[in-house]
Amino acid sequence: MATKLEEQPVVEFSGQYLYGSYRVTPSLAQIDSPVPIPTDAIKWANGKFHKANSTNKGVLEFRPGIQLDVKFEIFVSDGQFAFTAQAIGLEGPTKGAKYLLAGWCEICDDQIKKISGSVIAVRGTESNSEQELGGQPLGTVGYFDLRQL
Repeated sequence: MATKLEEQPVVEFSGQYLYGSYRVTPSLAQIDSPVPIPTDAIKWANGKFHKANSTNKGVLEFRPGIQLDVKFEIFVSDGQFAFTAQAIGLEGPTKGAKYLLAGWCEICDDQIKKISGSVIAVRGTESNSEQELGGQPLGTVGYFDLRQL
């Protein structure tokens, strides 16, 4: 059974984190390989995540004026820390954009040092509803990580 982080022993999650996401782009040979082989990936986005203190909110900033507001939850299930989030553009050129993130947390000395998982582009901006911010089609899925600065 999963429970919210607030109901478990305290683990610190605060400050700034580097954000990186990657689109996995396997070739047909990589997809058809009967054994695990390295798969190609392309950098999707870089930014910084600024977590607001004592809240389940933060801001993911890619460059000045290009940012998404993030609401997240951290759950504990079978001793593992899981992370879910929505990143939404509320104003400016990102207004209307929406991404969903889900992953797991790496803990060291009672501090979340890294969060890794999957990100999916759910909705484009008000000015371009057919694509996500990086120009990819809606439904694009990739790998993301947040690393503490």
